[in-house]
Amino acid sequence: MNLFSTAWRLGLLLSIFSTVQAQTNEIMHGLQTTTSQVILENLDLKTGKLSDQVALDLTSVARFKSFLTLPDGTVILSQTNVGKITANHLLLVNSYRRSVPILGLGSKDTLESIVSNQGMLLGLVAQREIPPFHLVKINPQTGLAQSLVGWQLPKDDYLGTLTRCGDGTIYGTSLQREGFTHLVQFDLNTRQILPLVRLQWANKPLSHNVRSLACARDRQLYVTADPDFSGHNHVFQVNAETGDLTPFADITYDHINF
Repeated sequence: MNLFSTAWRLGLLLSIFSTVQAQTNEIMHGLQTTTSQVILENLDLKTGKLSDQVALDLTSVARFKSFLTLPDGTVILSQTNVGKITANHLLLVNSYRRSVPILGLGSKDTLESIVSNQGMLLGLVAQREIPPFHLVKINPQTGLAQSLVGWQLPKDDYLGTLTRCGDGTIYGTSLQREGFTHLVQFDLNTRQILPLVRLQWANKPLSHNVRSLACARDRQLYVTADPDFSGHNHVFQVNAETGDLTPFADITYDHINF
C-alpha cells in the first residue's frame, strides 16, 4: 500500500478528529515518522488517552516537514525532496486525497513549515534547509507560492516551525548565532520578527531547535523536542514568560498541532 491507497482510513480518522475537537477542544493531533510509515493519532489533553491511530505507508524518500489540521478536518502535510532540483509539495487528505506541487519556489528552496492564515498558507522557506529564510504565501488549492515583501528575516538564524493561535498570533522559533533557541513572534502588521524569550531545559538554555511548535485553544504553547539527545522527540509545555520547558507526556511525536 502507498500513502494514497491508505488515505481513505485517514479520511475516517479526520472526521473523528473534527467531531472530538468540536466536543472538547482539548485534542492534540500527533504525527510520528518511521522509515516506512507516517503514524497519526489523537491525544486527549485532559485524560492523557491516545486514540484513533492510523498508519500510512511511505513509498517516497521525501521528508515530512510539517502538518496542520484545518477546521473542516482536512489534514495538510508538507513534503520536500532534496536533490539536484528540490521539489516541494502538499498532501491534502480528507474524504478525498490530492498531491499539490508547490509552484514559484527556487530550485534550491525547501519548504520548512506551514501555518494556515485567512484561507491561505504562510510558509517558511530555506535554501536546502539552511539560512537565509524567507516567507511565502501559498494557495493550498493551486500550490502557487508568492514571496512576502517587506520582511527582513535574520540572515544567519535557523528559523523553526510556525504555529498560529486562535487570536491570529503567529509564533515560531529561532536558533540564533549565540547557539541558543528563542521563542519569537511573527508580527504580520509590522512585518517583523519579535524576540520573546530564550527557551530553557533543566535550567540551561536549549542549544538546538525544536522539531514542532503548536498553540492550543487556551493559548498554551507546546513543542516537540529532544533536549537530552535521546534520539526521540517528546512533548513539552512552554512557559511563554520564562521559556522553561516542562515535560507533558511520555510520547514521541515529530510534529503536533491542534
